[in-house]
Amino acid sequence: MTAYLLVKELHQMILLSAGMGALAGIVGMYLSYSLDIPSGSAVVLVAFGLFLLAFLFSPSQGLLTQSRFKAQIAGLMQGSEK
Repeated sequence: MTAYLLVKELHQMILLSAGMGALAGIVGMYLSYSLDIPSGSAVVLVAFGLFLLAFLFSPSQGLLTQSRFKAQIAGLMQGSEK
């Protein structure tokens, strides 16, 4: 799902998914060793963090990159300047 938020073509999605899975595994295992926490939980938390970042900043579907959200922020900023 994380890769789907970032790219739309299947071959790119497969490669990105593999890369993010490897990254989540490596970083999760490092955190598990460093913080003395269960490895499975650490890997899942890293994968969730990657998903959360993609969900917020996705170029096409991200919550913080949608024009509606930007318009609301701009309206709030203009209202506070008056």
